[in-house]
Amino acid sequence: ITNSENITFDGIEFYGSRYDTAIYVSGSNGIEFKNCTIHASAQNGMSLAGKNIVVENCNIYDTGQSGVSISGDVEVTVDISVPSNNIIRNIVFMQILF
Repeated sequence: ITNSENITFDGIEFYGSRYDTAIYVSGSNGIEFKNCTIHASAQNGMSLAGKNIVVENCNIYDTGQSGVSISGDVEVTVDISVPSNNIIRNIVFMQILF
């Protein structure tokens, strides 16, 4: 999900990726994952870089690296990544291999 806004995923199963991250969000705003299952990814369950991203009431398991990798967007006037109102709440992590 790249350069997108105001998308909600609710109750969806994301069955990972053999070589990469199951869910990749970049340069996006207002993306929500609620009541989802994310599993069987070779790397991260989720890699999130954006603003106002919410991950809530999800199960993340069987990943090759981390459950969630999260960072803020890089602003034009700032040369480092900054926190950007991203929320991770009520998540069950299981079988994270890294």
